[in-house]
Amino acid sequence: MDNLSDILLAIFLTTLSTWYVKFLWSRRHLYLHAWNVPGPLAFPIVGSAYKALRSNAGLIEVFNEFYEYPGIIKVWFSTKLWYVVFEPKYLEKVFTSPDLLEKPHDYKRLTDIIGDTIFTPSVKKSKRYRRAVAPIFYKNAIDSYVKGFAESSADFAKVLRSLAGRKDLDVEMLCLRYTLDTTCKSIFGFGVPVSGSEAGEHDYGYCLRKVAEISTYRFVRIWFNVKLIYNMSRTKQEIDKWNNLIHAHILSMISTARRLQEIQTNSEDSKNGNSKYESDFFKSFIRGSEYTEEEIVDTIKSLFSAGVDTAASVLCSTLMMLALHPDAQQKVYEEVMEVVGHRQIEHTDLQHFRYTEMAIKESMRLFPPTIIFARDSTGAVNLGEYVLPKDGAVVIFPLVIHRNPTVWNDPLKFDPDRFLPDEMAQRSPYAFVPFSHGVRNCIGWQHAMWNLKTAIAGIIREVKVFTGYQSVEDIKLNCELVLTYTHGSKLWFEPRE
Repeated sequence: MDNLSDILLAIFLTTLSTWYVKFLWSRRHLYLHAWNVPGPLAFPIVGSAYKALRSNAGLIEVFNEFYEYPGIIKVWFSTKLWYVVFEPKYLEKVFTSPDLLEKPHDYKRLTDIIGDTIFTPSVKKSKRYRRAVAPIFYKNAIDSYVKGFAESSADFAKVLRSLAGRKDLDVEMLCLRYTLDTTCKSIFGFGVPVSGSEAGEHDYGYCLRKVAEISTYRFVRIWFNVKLIYNMSRTKQEIDKWNNLIHAHILSMISTARRLQEIQTNSEDSKNGNSKYESDFFKSFIRGSEYTEEEIVDTIKSLFSAGVDTAASVLCSTLMMLALHPDAQQKVYEEVMEVVGHRQIEHTDLQHFRYTEMAIKESMRLFPPTIIFARDSTGAVNLGEYVLPKDGAVVIFPLVIHRNPTVWNDPLKFDPDRFLPDEMAQRSPYAFVPFSHGVRNCIGWQHAMWNLKTAIAGIIREVKVFTGYQSVEDIKLNCELVLTYTHGSKLWFEPRE
């Protein structure tokens, strides 16, 4: 019996060793190209994944370690090879390579939040849905939304005025409600009014933040790559709970949009082509027969994850920066009063909010809303001194790029003048990538900028903004799918005379 056990053990070990050698041999191109790329210590099977076993706030600390490397880092996450790139000379090659268009299949684990249409790993599939939502982002369409943005920003300012006297407020949820309101107006033709009520399961933005927080926890723990382990985990139960609530919210919005459209169908406005509750997107996508109900919900989920959460993050960070820098806030106020005074903001005004736009961009530099972009390599990509092999992947952290001391002088200083035309001309366009870059960049970046400029202008002319923070360094961040603040935004407001 002992001999039989020894023989079986020997067969098992021989088979395992043979498989492992074949596995290594099949991946030799990865090891050959990556051997001279600097990076942290990697162990068999887990790679460098131990670095990610921190809290969402602790993950930000890892980013500071990147600056010890020369703009590119090799990271083995389990058995997958990733290059972390943050120098513009490498980023240009990454964003312009035809072999770096596919998103990693790791994105599949994020479909609970971002849907599986616009952000799908497949380029071909993504193009189909990007074409479907394109009417929302046509220039004339965005211009037509500004009236709605202005009405929403006025309502938002009223809510903030009503909160006067209350210090150290966390307004992230209010910002989410504002961007949900404006995004709904763009997609459906009706909004979800901003209110100061307490957040909870009834609140789409609250559900979105909860599932984002839990999904980030899941994403960086490699044992959840094993479906059996994940399916048996409490983490899956939590994600399913919040995702079901998000799904219900979206179905309710679609149902409301259809009902309002039906009411309008025989109205005089509808006969004259001026239906309040119908957009080109609504007609071609939601009312059309080309897409299933699941595709419609997934696409709305994608639009909301991109247009609601990220824009809210930028709105919040811009208010924080203007509160922390009263001189910049005063310049924004004076510009807004000079351009529009107290009348309603119109789309033709936005081009004149130059300093306001610079302040928003500088806030996005310091606090980029999206934590990560990633691409799979479908072919070997020459990055100059290094080669990213086929079957590898590249990962981009905008926060690391935007605070890179080799690119940005005094990187933690808030200075909107960095975005003066002369300053920008001296800098690589790949040094500032809040909306990604290239073929798969953010399709709604102009919608976001129009929305944010209207919001900031509408708020700053009505209230003065203050913060409990003393410096940018004091603001601790959480590494979730969208940047959030460990201790909240700590803002308070005083009505202007």
